[in-house]
Amino acid sequence: MTDAVGLTIDEIEQLIHRLERAGISRFEYEDANVSLKLILAAGDVPTDNPDATIAAMADVIRTSVAGVFHARHPISGGIAADALSPVRAGQIVGYVQVGPVVRPVTAPRDGVIGRALIQDGTLVGAGQELFDLH
Repeated sequence: MTDAVGLTIDEIEQLIHRLERAGISRFEYEDANVSLKLILAAGDVPTDNPDATIAAMADVIRTSVAGVFHARHPISGGIAADALSPVRAGQIVGYVQVGPVVRPVTAPRDGVIGRALIQDGTLVGAGQELFDLH
């Protein structure tokens, strides 16, 4: 049996396991006919309540794209934010470089940046946690 995406339940389960092994917690696919969104959350987060899942994910700053993480802009060298720095929602806290393209990583809400969860220059997956946010 296949669903609207054209995948069987077993194929979706395999996709989820691959995302978990890769440390990817969010996956979205959309075309003209289909939209699929997977949010993989910690075991204690109620998956039947999307608002609770999203709120639980907001305690960290994540990247939305895969690439190489940089705490400083790879061209200008300007630092985005340091640990224990207060940040506003939408403020740039780092950069992910995908080939020649540099994408900013922004804070999802106001708060204070906590510890870095990855090293500068690390290859990251989309949805990977970069910083704690308090």
